[in-house]
Amino acid sequence: MNGSVDSPGRWAQGDQWDWVCAFERADSMVVRQQRQTTQSVERSLDILEAVADSDGPIGVSALARDIGLSKATVYRLCQTLVERSFLEQDPRTGEYRLGGRLVAVASRAIGRLGFADLSRPVLEDMARRGRQNAFAATVSGEHALFVCEEVRVQGPVQPQSLLGLRRHLLDAPGGLLCLAAWPEDRFRPFVRDLVRSSPADWTPQKVLDQVLPLRGRACCVQSVLDNRNLRTLCSVVRDYRGQVAGVLGYCYPSLPIDPVNEDELSTFCDEAAKTLSQTAVPPAALGG
Repeated sequence: MNGSVDSPGRWAQGDQWDWVCAFERADSMVVRQQRQTTQSVERSLDILEAVADSDGPIGVSALARDIGLSKATVYRLCQTLVERSFLEQDPRTGEYRLGGRLVAVASRAIGRLGFADLSRPVLEDMARRGRQNAFAATVSGEHALFVCEEVRVQGPVQPQSLLGLRRHLLDAPGGLLCLAAWPEDRFRPFVRDLVRSSPADWTPQKVLDQVLPLRGRACCVQSVLDNRNLRTLCSVVRDYRGQVAGVLGYCYPSLPIDPVNEDELSTFCDEAAKTLSQTAVPPAALGG
């Protein structure tokens, strides 16, 4: 009697245990699959970065060596990336280069960023290297520059912030250098419009006298905000079409007791502007 009563209970407990084990095995399989998927994604990104860092097309053996994976694994992942057009494979050599789809995705992402967003990491590097406040100004409308981003450093003398400053090109930090970067056949017809819109005492000849000597210059130093003790040093940034988008610059006090090494700042500023110009900066109104 007892056996007939207890038997169904024992069977029920056994069935329940089997179900628990089955669920645990299924859950374990899901976890393993998720780990494998994550690992594949990470390895694919490593491959893309390695291809991007290479001086030219790169083969499976070099990729495997660079990222520490087997050739079979690298080949399998590369073929998937080729199928999705994130990589392209040379049919003659079998080597890989970045694909058109990756470039398109990157271009769309960069296009959604403004000049301030793109310039921020470059300004941080400028400020660290030059130990002076660094700023970015973008062309605003046809006749003005607008300081859209700034990175400040600690120092005994703090210049006033330029962030939010909007001034006419003829009076703005780096404005004359922007005009000097224009093709002369486009700049000269624009001079009279500049003079008419300027609040300062400018004439067409004065504009030409100030701008033309700056042609071919990488950097320009000038006083700002009508303060002879406050100077800026700027370099031009170009958009992806090669036209003027704005400037990067340093703002620093000009004091005889603590002179600034402007040659050093010029090097840092010029390098930063070239770096930013290579990141597909969106077009600005001035160059349009």
